[in-house]
Amino acid sequence: MRRLPAAEAGRFPDLPDIVQGQVADRIAPALANRLARLSPAGRLRSPDPLLAAEQFLALLPARRRPGHGWGRGTSGRGTAGGGESGARTFLAAFTEVRRAS
Repeated sequence: MRRLPAAEAGRFPDLPDIVQGQVADRIAPALANRLARLSPAGRLRSPDPLLAAEQFLALLPARRRPGHGWGRGTSGRGTAGGGESGARTFLAAFTEVRRAS
């Protein structure tokens, strides 16, 4: 789905931003819904699940950020490894540290 807007970006420069905006507008609230279920169970520390979802998505390298247009390459690290790193960072910030007794 990302290839078509990227391929047509020359003719329609705003198309990637429009498509990404519509997709991102759906992902963050859906993820926030899931994260909200983890807080009452004590598995996630976040008073604002939507903010936590947006912060989690910002940590993923595959998520397109403004000014980082599609087709312009990556930092050289694979997105899979960066995604794992982003998830670890999120969990370190939003979960309780459980120590062995």
